[in-house]
Amino acid sequence: MIDFKLDNKKVTWDTSRPLLTKGSSNIKLNKSEKYGVYSTMGLHLAPADMSGYNVCPKASKGCKKACLTFSGQGQMYQQGKLYDSRLHTARAGKTVLLKEDRRLFFTKLKQELDKFLRKCTKLDTLPAVRLNCTSDVAWENVKDPATKKNIMELYPEIQFYDYTKIIARLNKELPSNYFLNFSRSESNEEETMEALEMGVNVTAVFKNGLPDNYKGYRVVDGDKTDLRFLDNKIFKNKTGKGVIVGLTPKGWKAKQDTSGFVINSHEGIEFNLQNAA
Repeated sequence: MIDFKLDNKKVTWDTSRPLLTKGSSNIKLNKSEKYGVYSTMGLHLAPADMSGYNVCPKASKGCKKACLTFSGQGQMYQQGKLYDSRLHTARAGKTVLLKEDRRLFFTKLKQELDKFLRKCTKLDTLPAVRLNCTSDVAWENVKDPATKKNIMELYPEIQFYDYTKIIARLNKELPSNYFLNFSRSESNEEETMEALEMGVNVTAVFKNGLPDNYKGYRVVDGDKTDLRFLDNKIFKNKTGKGVIVGLTPKGWKAKQDTSGFVINSHEGIEFNLQNAA
């Protein structure tokens, strides 16, 4: 058991509970399993500094408000009382465990990934894991205390992938089995353009449908699957530049966003494919 505070109230999370969520039980991840090729797992931490530890260092105000943590079952809590939600308590507990007892965290994570790999062998599917479903941890820098290796090094047979707003992560060599795409917010437009020019795909949230392109870059439908590492194969791009992976708002907070985090497709969008492949 681990005790901590959530919204200034003492709560407890049972550390015997699993860290990872099955793809089949998560709406977003489940989209990736419908084709029968990949099996998926995801880690949901408490975003931003909700747990007392900031795991989203580049989160904007709009990003925090529209966060996926408040979609699906994450919407089911009384306003301002996250401690009344078992889901949010669990996500915060996992975050506290990562920060305060990394050895136990990695022991649990390795056990769950070993079990996941056995499942994939039985189903004859490929394993894919997203560790930042609701966070932006630089997992390439997080070492297992027992082996001094990161999780990608420990499991080269697994395809790991994440979204990030930390553009510095895109400028360094990552493990070959770790794919990142950049995530746009209302306050990182310059970095968004930089990532696209680097050839990195960028996710952006649109309301009122997806446009053909955004600021001259092709927009593709990112809601069909969450397997972002396949985008370059599915959406062939001959320009050498990245594409915009368009997503729709998830959860009532995102749907009511006015910060600019969610882009209104009816305002200021160029409907031409001049720079698109």
